[in-house]
Amino acid sequence: MFLSYDFVNWLTAGNVKELATRENAIKFASDLVDLEIIEIVRATDVEYDELESCISSESEARLFRYGFQLCTFVDTERDREAPHPSYSRWMRVEFIPNCAPVGPLGECRFKQAAIDLDFAPRDPCPLGEWGRVVYDRSFCELKAFELSIKWFMATGQTVADTVYTWQSKISKERFFLFPVPEDPIALPKDVNSNPLRCPIRVQVNQEAIPSHMLERTLQYLLFCFGFCAMECSVKHVNQVLGSSLASNETSFEGRHSNESSLYIHQTGGMFVSLEKPSNHPPFFFWAWNHMLTRKYRQESQCSEAFQDYMLREFRKYCGNVDNKLYHFYTSVPEAINTADCFFSTG
Repeated sequence: MFLSYDFVNWLTAGNVKELATRENAIKFASDLVDLEIIEIVRATDVEYDELESCISSESEARLFRYGFQLCTFVDTERDREAPHPSYSRWMRVEFIPNCAPVGPLGECRFKQAAIDLDFAPRDPCPLGEWGRVVYDRSFCELKAFELSIKWFMATGQTVADTVYTWQSKISKERFFLFPVPEDPIALPKDVNSNPLRCPIRVQVNQEAIPSHMLERTLQYLLFCFGFCAMECSVKHVNQVLGSSLASNETSFEGRHSNESSLYIHQTGGMFVSLEKPSNHPPFFFWAWNHMLTRKYRQESQCSEAFQDYMLREFRKYCGNVDNKLYHFYTSVPEAINTADCFFSTG
């Protein structure tokens, strides 16, 4: 048994001369799956599709993906009618540079899937403590990986201990796992939002930068401040065609200027929303992550003093204090011209 990630890297490491690129290696591995030379290992339990789709999970599970996907070579001598070995649950996650183009099945590559998880053994209690883990199907370095837990039969302490155990293991690999609220930017127009969590509006001095380069410059500024995207930057629009047998046709388009983009800091302590209203200059909404307790702050080194410092410096750049924003724009022109590679994939 092996990971698709290791298999593709082995193919492109000079072991096969004709497969010098990752794309060719993935295509070669997919052909091996079609020829039934290797097969995708599937867990005994069902993997759920959190979002309803016309594409079945069965078809999705048979595709070869570069990432954390277990594979094995087919044993030609094994009886095909014999039952397959039983495997426990795991999360299949694809590693991608971005979401463009869309996935092989015409869906967003960050579409979420879910698996059931036992938080505690079901012995002696037959019901046990269990729930469901919802996660992004793909991982990208430039986007936060979303992972959520829904529990049906579990105590709060059991769930908290489980998450903290994950956080301890992840931190050893130099990753950070931290809690975030359902609505990071609690706007006043939402009647359910806590007024004490209303975001801080940060205005941008638009005169310091040419108008056609303003949005890209602000995106690159966020990247330099340590923020990464929380959402897929490609807008997928499903259109149902009217016929006796309705079918789904998926198209996608880039974000429009009247939308907003949400980002989170690498330490987990701050959220930023880049607002792009129609016929008005862009601005930012800045909010704190009030769910970040001391336990998580120690791992990411996100103190309140650091948060205040970040907001203070960010305001100086956006307000062009001492020409900071202008000097930033003129000092990295080539990087700003390709700023869409950091956040936008449309």
